[in-house]
Amino acid sequence: MENKDNSSLLSKDDISRLLADRSTKAQVDVAAKLTKQFATDGPKGLNPQQQVIAQDIFRLLMTRGEMIVRAMLAMNLSQTDKLPPDIARQMAHDANIEVAGPVLQYSDVLNEEDLTEIISSMVDSTKLQAIARRDEVSETISDMLVSTNLEQVVATLVQNEGARISEQTFADIIQHHKNNPDVVESIFQRSTVPVAVIDKVVASLSQTMRKDLEKKYGDLAAMKAMRKALDQSLEMASMKMMGFASSDKELMRLIRQLEKNGKLSPFSALAMCNLQLFEVSLSRILRVPLKNVHILLKDASGFKIAYDRAQLPPHLFEATMLAVRALREAEEEGVVGADADHIEHIIGRMRLLAQGKGTMELEQLAVLMQHYLR
Repeated sequence: MENKDNSSLLSKDDISRLLADRSTKAQVDVAAKLTKQFATDGPKGLNPQQQVIAQDIFRLLMTRGEMIVRAMLAMNLSQTDKLPPDIARQMAHDANIEVAGPVLQYSDVLNEEDLTEIISSMVDSTKLQAIARRDEVSETISDMLVSTNLEQVVATLVQNEGARISEQTFADIIQHHKNNPDVVESIFQRSTVPVAVIDKVVASLSQTMRKDLEKKYGDLAAMKAMRKALDQSLEMASMKMMGFASSDKELMRLIRQLEKNGKLSPFSALAMCNLQLFEVSLSRILRVPLKNVHILLKDASGFKIAYDRAQLPPHLFEATMLAVRALREAEEEGVVGADADHIEHIIGRMRLLAQGKGTMELEQLAVLMQHYLR
């Protein structure tokens, strides 16, 4: 059906007006209409010949337009793959963050080579932070951003879960920014950090910073030990929870992905019948203080909110609640441990709490717990 409202469509009169009237108002009007049409697919968008004309107009506006016009172009075009690379690079190098920021943060048109060149030639912390916020940041780009030694850039990068950071780059971060609370706390809040990195962070902390962090996250030495146990058991937990009967190649690919995302970390804790580790792993995934997670899990609705926000498997929710309840009751009664008898005790308590209505998911957790000691 033809769109009867043509007020947003760019006409020949608009183009003539742009050429004749170089006022900011005329440029803003044309930029708004043209970027909308340019980014639109299908019959309501531009045909190939019109696309070429539009690109030339963008180049003209990027060269002659006021900052507000260039900023509008960048914002409206930053998330379309139709944006020509030369225009994307021109926007990225614009002196104003309002223009450069959207493209540096969102545009997939900028490739690894572009980003490398931009970082090498740029000292503007705000623009480098925009790169650090990209949905995906490679290890190479992360290393370059850390090499700038700009604290806000490094803190922004570490806070970005989509940034891949090598262990060596983490070591550089700790060496140069161990006294920066924002950077150190961001490392603790990441859902996936190598155990060796946690070791180095804890060892490098000043007494004052250590006390401040322990107010939020509890005993750091205990957290470090639990993180190590978590990493050691994650592979086993991942395999058993998924009940895989696929090729070794497919299985290892899945495990690498799970280790990267850390999404099954709470189930590794359940495999060890370790309630504290379960809470710590949720705290790291949700990036909220441990004491808040502890409070949430004591309330049924709070438990559901935390579970859903951690993006854990929906079908395992009821079984997980039973396991946590069994662990908490045992803990309150002073029944603790990690040997075979304790695990069997927890499994029996879980089945009792299920009131005879055993489910396949509950038995999955039981098998996972039994497998942990093998």
